[in-house]
Amino acid sequence: MNNNRRNRINEIIAIGIVLTGLFALGSPLAWAQEVDEKEQALPTPKYILPEIVVTATRINQSVNEVPLSTEVISSREVESSNALHAGDLLRTSTGINVRSYNMAGVATASLRGSQSAQVLVIQDGMPIFDPFTGLTDLSQISLAGVERIEIVRGPTSHLYGANALGGVINIITRRPRDRSSANISVGSFDTRKYHLQTEGVAGKAGYLLSGTVDRSDGWRGNDDFLNRNIFAKLTGESERVNVQLSTGYFTSDMGLPGPRPASSTKYGNNDVTTLFDRQQNLKLYALLALEFGLGSDASLTLKVRPASNTTNFRTTYDDWLTGETIVNDNEYVANSVTLTGQLETRLGRQRLLVGFDGIGRRAAAVQKYTYQASDSVYVDQWDPESRTAAVWLEYIWRWSNLGVVPGIRLDRHSEYGSSTSPNIGMTLDWGANTFRASVGQAFRAPAFNDRCGRARARRTRPTRRR
Repeated sequence: MNNNRRNRINEIIAIGIVLTGLFALGSPLAWAQEVDEKEQALPTPKYILPEIVVTATRINQSVNEVPLSTEVISSREVESSNALHAGDLLRTSTGINVRSYNMAGVATASLRGSQSAQVLVIQDGMPIFDPFTGLTDLSQISLAGVERIEIVRGPTSHLYGANALGGVINIITRRPRDRSSANISVGSFDTRKYHLQTEGVAGKAGYLLSGTVDRSDGWRGNDDFLNRNIFAKLTGESERVNVQLSTGYFTSDMGLPGPRPASSTKYGNNDVTTLFDRQQNLKLYALLALEFGLGSDASLTLKVRPASNTTNFRTTYDDWLTGETIVNDNEYVANSVTLTGQLETRLGRQRLLVGFDGIGRRAAAVQKYTYQASDSVYVDQWDPESRTAAVWLEYIWRWSNLGVVPGIRLDRHSEYGSSTSPNIGMTLDWGANTFRASVGQAFRAPAFNDRCGRARARRTRPTRRR
């Protein structure tokens, strides 16, 4: 009896030991499972990569590494915007003042209080300003095919030469993707916008073709406009060479109503100074860009951009001396070719860049004055031209959280001579903050219209019309 009782007690003790062991073993398993579930429930850490920009140093760099204040209007902002052109989109940026003279007239930008002629606007790294005025009409730049817009504030003549005193606005077109789109917008004053775009990728080649038509009757007299814009781009790449070929066509016809007069005028009404002044524009351009890989530590980029701009103005007014009605027809034609090259050498985190620019411009301006009462015509003609050659150098040095970027450029112009543009910038990463400093020298080159007073125009003798 005692043996049976002893055996039962031993069985109970054995069962208790087993249960205690299972509980002791199950507790860490349960705890580990609970920890795993908690770890899985925690959000996966996300790392926001710094934005890559190219304008401030002419190469791809993190925005935290460039010594100049740089802002980027991203592709998402471009695609979601309802802006008619680049000028409308730039109005949303801090520190940029975009001036427009009528609903579809010339739109120019200034940075940090600088004049519009002191801001250089480039497209894919190539200048696109008007040689006669030195200005860039942002209303002529469609947002179709634009990847992003980079805005660099501060003097950058050491990289881009003339007219980069206030800064640079770089409009960068994107590589093709497999997509197509069509949009129709309708607004007040019979304002309409039609846009069609198709693009595709086949292996390492791609194409993009877009067309845009904007029109409106305007909100006052002689404020109507009709714009047509076509853009095409082809890309291809191999192991050693990347090729991009793009071309654009823009034409516009618009009224120039002038300011609101103090009282009704002979040629206008209570809202506009004139109902007769008109402007037509025609712009053609192409860009060929070749990028060669020279091993793992060097690359060479060559670009050539031919362009042709034609602008016609017609104004009607009275001669201030005789009171005779004059119809003034002005035609400005400017043809240019820009060639640029850039060699980049990488030495660890250090980079050395050497480049050159060559620009040739030839223009023709014809001004015709028709005196209606006397039925006579005067014609003034002017044929300006200029050539620019430049070399530049920039060294990007980084050590730990400190970066120093010295650069210098030498420009030689056929009219105003030589100009040297040195610059040095510095960046310092301090925790989550980046401190920037830059000092340099910049200049503005005189446009054709700035030099017309010193040029001798050819005036024909008055002739009778038949």
